[in-house]
Amino acid sequence: MTEIISKTAAKLKNKNMSFDEFKGNSWILIVDDDESNCFIMKAMLEGFGYANVKTATSAEGAFDAELAHDIDLILMDIDLSSEMDGIDLFQKMKGSATASIIYVTGYFSGQMMEKARDTLPSAILLKPYDPGLLNANIEIALHARMIKKENVKLGNTIIQLIEAMEKTIALKDPYTSGHQIRVAKLAKAIAVEMDLPGEKIDGIYYTALVHEYGKIFVPAEILSKPGKLSERQFRFILDHPVKGSEALADIDFPWPVADIILQHHERIDGSGYPRNLKGEEILIEARVIAVADVISSMTSYKPYRHALGIGEALEEIEKNSGRLYDSTVVRVCLDLFMAKKFSF
Repeated sequence: MTEIISKTAAKLKNKNMSFDEFKGNSWILIVDDDESNCFIMKAMLEGFGYANVKTATSAEGAFDAELAHDIDLILMDIDLSSEMDGIDLFQKMKGSATASIIYVTGYFSGQMMEKARDTLPSAILLKPYDPGLLNANIEIALHARMIKKENVKLGNTIIQLIEAMEKTIALKDPYTSGHQIRVAKLAKAIAVEMDLPGEKIDGIYYTALVHEYGKIFVPAEILSKPGKLSERQFRFILDHPVKGSEALADIDFPWPVADIILQHHERIDGSGYPRNLKGEEILIEARVIAVADVISSMTSYKPYRHALGIGEALEEIEKNSGRLYDSTVVRVCLDLFMAKKFSF
């Protein structure tokens, strides 16, 4: 499992592809019902250095090309001699196509412009177009497409890495694994109710899934000990935010995962650990996870005690709202359980 984590983390560090590489591998589809126009534009694009150019003179040909290749950019003539114009055709293709779109047309109207804009084109070019302008717009569209594809790959890699880490923790301590899943579920629900930005919601959810990662460095006999821990053993537990943060610090996540993990045991009044941060010094992501962490921990079975009731857990966060826990996070959490009947 650690080998999987190492390999996946390496993917994150080497995720960037140059534009020249992407350009050389990209697929472009030209759709025009005039075959001679397709021929001319294809020759022009090949002169620009694009090797993978397909053409289609009908809707059927466009669909077939899209199915056969991972098309990155479509150059679509709007005025097609069929029941559908080029805009309608692209809207139908969007069910399967994820390509960028540039429209080319021999005439223009305000109504056409509004209709085309609804499909979020990279550009709309009027015939006859300047070759240099065409090439510049193609490069802009392909840059956007490359970033989109890289972000999808990066997102998948991050999810794979986090899942591998979560499984590693599960092997070491099943109690911790289940706890992290519960924390992630509740923390995400809180973040959504707080109307936090989407990227923060994602960061909260995925960090919560591995917020106890530092416990893989704690001896198993300490994690599963049914009785009271010695001072030295307890020190291992207190060090887990630091150990987890240090282990993940060099991985280029799109969220401040290492900082969130480091801060999830900090408290509003500065009584938390490891840095005794106060109030706004603590990231909002860590403040959300802190409340979810307390609820899950108190209502879960531990080797040294039985699970406590949800009533006791909610009483704990309400009693210490604004002192230990962020008051807004607490209010939203209480509402989730008491009004919206949240359950793990």
